[in-house]
Amino acid sequence: MLQGCDVTHFSRIDRHNYVAKTVKRAGVKNGYTVEVEPRITCTDGKWKVPDLIFTRGDEVVVTDIAVAWEGARPLSTEYFRKQKYYSDGHFLNALGARYGADKRILIAPFIVGARGTWCAENRTLVSVLGMPKHMQETVILDTLKGGWTIHADFYRRTWRHTGVSRR
Repeated sequence: MLQGCDVTHFSRIDRHNYVAKTVKRAGVKNGYTVEVEPRITCTDGKWKVPDLIFTRGDEVVVTDIAVAWEGARPLSTEYFRKQKYYSDGHFLNALGARYGADKRILIAPFIVGARGTWCAENRTLVSVLGMPKHMQETVILDTLKGGWTIHADFYRRTWRHTGVSRR
């Protein structure tokens, strides 16, 4: 229910967006201009839509955010999967055309566990954006609150359809 239930789809989007808003705020506070969900047409004609692109000076920082399940697979697996996806040559060429071929491009996903676990690889983006500790803690708390909301929405919606009284 926390990751793939149709009943909780919109609550999961809200949880993701709270995380994205905090990451965006960290970049803005550190002088970055931020684009939210820009549609980038790659040189092969396909689209990619990262969650945030930060620009400042000669830097372009691409981040895609995920609230991933902490199971047998480490969170770093999702981090490196996203990093590989956005490191595609067609995408990087499109970024060069859009922002200038002389820009330094960094692909830095941001992954947090659905139960509040922190992905060690987030240190790259945290360092670049200068994200203070209290904002990192906000991300974890917002993720946990989102999980509680998802649980509440699931139970509220499923009980309504069972016809069983909840005394």
